[in-house]
Formats: sequence, structure tokens, C-alpha cells
Amino acid sequence: MATLTAKITPSLYGPVKFQWTINQGRILTGQWTPTVSVDTTGLASNVPLIATVYLDLPTQCYKSASHQVLLLATKTPHPKLLTEINLTVNGIRSGTSLTRVRALLGKPLQDKRAAFDDCAQGWHRSLVYVGLTLDFISNGKGRNYTVTKMEITSAKWKIAPGIRIGDTISKLRNTYGTPYKADNEVLMYVTKKQSGSS
Repeated sequence: MATLTAKITPSLYGPVKFQWTINQGRILTGQWTPTVSVDTTGLASNVPLIATVYLDLPTQCYKSASHQVLLLATKTPHPKLLTEINLTVNGIRSGTSLTRVRALLGKPLQDKRAAFDDCAQGWHRSLVYVGLTLDFISNGKGRNYTVTKMEITSAKWKIAPGIRIGDTISKLRNTYGTPYKADNEVLMYVTKKQSGSS
């Protein structure tokens, strides 16, 4: 038996239904939930079990993702744990409230407000500081803005636990460990509690 789990940031989308499909085997439990159990009895050990999960969002948005799991004949496969990093800038991270950001950083150079996002079911907003832009999303009533993205372009901002703009790729790897994805000079990590990637 194999157990498959999909994780997203629920606060951005509200209630979500997870629709699973697999190329072989049989889903025993969990359809429409984040975790399913799959009966792998009799499956060939060298054939990938491909599971696709479709996210049925409470809006017109419709997104999907897929992941391949190779079942080994000699032992039960264990999921590879992703390296989680505590990515913060001056005490700010994904999910930090706008009120807390203003308390920590003060008045921004610009406060930009954007249109309503049908997918995230909230309003976008950006605070711009010297070398730092923070993007926020509100709830459906235009309140409770929280950080969804941080763009850092100046070495004046220290990225915990000690990275700054201009540091080498090797220093980044030595500090944060192995990324879950690397594309040329772009390294991607999962933040603590899987609140986002960077």
C-alpha cells in the first residue's frame, strides 16, 4: 500500500477538494481529501505509479499537479523529506500580517493596491521599501492582509540566518542545504511549515 499527500497553502484558497487519479492500482480511501491510500498489490516493481491530483478550488480557478512514485520490489518506499528553511527578513516571513510589517519596517516608499484576485479570493497589495518589495493578499472582505511574496534586491537586508544579495550559490547551499529543485542558478526550497517556496 502507498500513501500519497498533497499540500497547499489553504489560507489563500479557502475550502479545496482534491481529486486524485492514478495510472495503476486502486484508491482505497481519501478521494477528495489531501491524502489517499492506494492498493499496490500485484503492481510491477519497475513501473512508476503516477498519481495526478486536481485541485477543485471554490472559484473559477482550476489547477493540477502530478508526482511520480517508483515502487521498489525489495522494500517499501519512503517519501523523501524536503529540506525546510526558516526564510525571514528582519523577522518577516510568508504569512506575516501587514500590521506587523508596518510595525517592524515603518512607512514604505510606496503602498500599491491592486485588483481583486478571483483565484485567491482576496485583494493584492504591495509595500515597497528600498531594496525590498512585499506582496500581500487579503481575505474576501479586504482585511487581514498577509505576506505572500518577498522580493529582495539590496544587500542591506539580511536573510536569516545570514544570507545577503550578492552571496555565492555555494554559500547558499552550505547555509540552507539541498534544494528540492535547482534550475541553472535558481534554487528552490520549502519554507517552514510549508508556507511557501523560495
